[in-house]
Amino acid sequence: MSEIYRVLCPGGRLLLTMPFASDEHEQPRDFARYSSFGLHALPERAGFEVAEQRKNAAGSRALLQLWCAHLYEITQSDNRRLNFFAQLVVIAPFSLAGILSHWAGPNNANFFSIISYLLENQYH
Repeated sequence: MSEIYRVLCPGGRLLLTMPFASDEHEQPRDFARYSSFGLHALPERAGFEVAEQRKNAAGSRALLQLWCAHLYEITQSDNRRLNFFAQLVVIAPFSLAGILSHWAGPNNANFFSIISYLLENQYH
């Protein structure tokens, strides 16, 4: 993070987006997970000003996004047409439900799947 800060133009901005709640990946080399508070502190320690922090998929949307990721993982095959069909028939309805649940149901901002930051280089 400090190297990004160093090479970013003075007054420059960085949009940083990352998954938070996801299935285990990069096994067995993944040794760290950060909370939204830790992810806020890392760029500040490097000198960035956090202009905006947003949890993009909270509550029910996050649950359905994780479910879609699971369905994708278990339906993939070597057949491209079968994969397309599985995505269209199996995954797309849950993805649509996730989009609609944003307006329909309560959302818990403490459970989220994607977090975005707009970071600014403090030297202007």
